[in-house]
Amino acid sequence: METTTNPFAPPRTTDLDAVAPPQPLVLSDEALDELIAAAPWLRWLARVTSLSIAVDLIKGAVDVARGTSTGKLARLLAIAVGTAISTAILVVLRRYAEASQRLRVDPRASAPLVIATQAAYLRRIGALCAVGASAVGVIALVALIVFVATAVMR
Repeated sequence: METTTNPFAPPRTTDLDAVAPPQPLVLSDEALDELIAAAPWLRWLARVTSLSIAVDLIKGAVDVARGTSTGKLARLLAIAVGTAISTAILVVLRRYAEASQRLRVDPRASAPLVIATQAAYLRRIGALCAVGASAVGVIALVALIVFVATAVMR
């Protein structure tokens, strides 16, 4: 007995696992000019981010020195999380700034590297935003559970 095929199935081809041949990056002059113009801003952003991490660590150390034991633990946790997030961003941002510096020497040859590091920077920011949104959701859920539990117990 012959089996019937699904009429809604996609057509079968022999090149299902074929990979498109790599093509050279096509970049307009305007896009290249924008990448070059962004390079100094990236260096400054990396510097400001480094300064922000240092100021936050100093401020946190002062707060821990002045606070209560419960407040110290909470502040240490906040410092650790904030520093970890900022450092994760700073690492990729510095790579992006270094790649942008190479645009001065050879703009056409270094453009793919700059675009790749820009994509890595945006992926890191997106991942951290997703983690942050999930953490806020979990905190809100825990707060709701505590609120409902205290309301039921009364």
